[in-house]
Amino acid sequence: MKQQTRQKAFTLSALLGFALAGVATANPIIEVVPDTIDTDTTWDSDTDGDGVVDKIYFMSEAAFVGDFFDGSTRPTLTIAPGTVIAAVGANTGNSGLDVGALVIAQTGAINAEGTADNPIIFTSAAEAEFLYGVDVDGDSVVNSTKPDPIGGDADGSDGGAWGGVIILGNAPINYYNTPTNNLNSNTVEGFAKNLAGDDILYGGDDPADNSGIFRYVSIRFGGFEFATDEEINGLTMAGVGSGTTIDHVEVVANTDDGFEWFGGTVNTSHLFALYCQDESFDFDEGHQGTHQFFFAVQSNLSDNGTEADGGNRTGTGVKDGEPLTNTKIYNATYVGAPGSADAFRLKDNFAGQFHNSIFASTGDDLMRIDDNATIGQVGVNLLFTNNLWGTPGGDQTNNDPTSADAGVVARAQAEADVLAQTGNVLDAEIQFTEIARNAAGEVSVIDPRPVLGSSAWGTALTAGAPEAVDYRGAFGRGNWAAGWTYADLNGIVNGPMLVERGVVELTSSSFDGTTFTINFVAEPGASYKVTQSSTLNGAFTDVDGAVLLDAPAAASISFAPPAAPKLFFRIEKAEE
Repeated sequence: MKQQTRQKAFTLSALLGFALAGVATANPIIEVVPDTIDTDTTWDSDTDGDGVVDKIYFMSEAAFVGDFFDGSTRPTLTIAPGTVIAAVGANTGNSGLDVGALVIAQTGAINAEGTADNPIIFTSAAEAEFLYGVDVDGDSVVNSTKPDPIGGDADGSDGGAWGGVIILGNAPINYYNTPTNNLNSNTVEGFAKNLAGDDILYGGDDPADNSGIFRYVSIRFGGFEFATDEEINGLTMAGVGSGTTIDHVEVVANTDDGFEWFGGTVNTSHLFALYCQDESFDFDEGHQGTHQFFFAVQSNLSDNGTEADGGNRTGTGVKDGEPLTNTKIYNATYVGAPGSADAFRLKDNFAGQFHNSIFASTGDDLMRIDDNATIGQVGVNLLFTNNLWGTPGGDQTNNDPTSADAGVVARAQAEADVLAQTGNVLDAEIQFTEIARNAAGEVSVIDPRPVLGSSAWGTALTAGAPEAVDYRGAFGRGNWAAGWTYADLNGIVNGPMLVERGVVELTSSSFDGTTFTINFVAEPGASYKVTQSSTLNGAFTDVDGAVLLDAPAAASISFAPPAAPKLFFRIEKAEE
């Protein structure tokens, strides 16, 4: 017989100081990045290995990585953990080349492998100056004001200060110039084609193309608009192949999309779009990757949660050719704002899928479908199953089912059909562990883990996810956004101090500014202890004086906050 379990709680008091580990006491030096990197190159902000940032890399124009001679080599830019790259956007000019951005060309590769303890940071010169107290952009002024990411509040966003990161690969795309001819190649948006030339091409015939590694990276305050509708996304993946590794990437306050895919086959996981002002996630041109653990927190300046297109065309081309955009996404969590737009806008023969996800607080409508080609994919390739849908600010469907226009009615019916697919729950009560909003209704603090008793747990799930989990949404009992994201360091994602190691079943946690409470399921007769570490993956040591009381859900302990950066805690079984 299975033993009954009981719930217990530890109450901890700890310091939530959001100081950045590794901020230098002496001013870092500034290294200006050239516009062309055509040999293997390494960037490292910790030149002497003491864990302190002593160099900041500065981009005042687009920097291209690749072999621009004959393409016979594939030079790699290696970026060491903890490296800081700052950039600006030009005040004048309309080519995109004069905007600080990192472009990994088809003939180049990236090896940017940060860690949970030491992420790589791309940010605006303004934030780098605020953090490190040094004149980064050479204007003889050191910014002392913390940049504002949220956008919809009274101060406005400080996004759009530079470009972003662009990876261009050789995997297949969908770009037709006649009804039957797929060019399988295009030029990436954000640059004037006549000036950037072949350096901005993407697409090809290698589905397994490898552009390198990009993980544990935070991209902040980008999306510079050099011309109308010509912004650069936070992270652009164009024709990127499945040999490329991309996971644990955060985009903050980008004025265009957080993440956008143009064709390609790359698979990703653990992506976080925070307060981005266009879509959080955007798919185009026959993207075929499989993805898991997407997290979006929107502001009142945000557009749709996801815009998804099928094909693209030029001249007399069509948008319903192959490859289809048949991407599959598992375990997403989207949290909207009153001023954000629809959860989904689907068009141009989109044929993708979303499963086992949570879509909460949508500002406008849940589902919008724009065309007959996409209607034809509903129930065939276009599948949304086992998702929780919170009550939207607008309607469930974007098109009016009572319209006199038969086309509008058909689109409304297709939208309703998507929402009615297997396992979807409408008007679901989304029970996050914690959520708070500012006066404008935008999320200011969130612990995105669902409480144990919520409908995110213990329900039927759609099979096929790269990692098998037992919950809907991007988070279960642990918090993969802890320790390395801007959102964590700035107190937007709460519950960061709780680290799950699979020892006990955690149910919830809360922090009231002074006291941190962890609830978990305990085995009868077992003893437990609280341990702490100053780093996410470091050695955990016992918390002095931690005592678990016998009364269920009443055990608690408190201690004086240490004079140190934030700590991480976990619950472990005590040795008998």
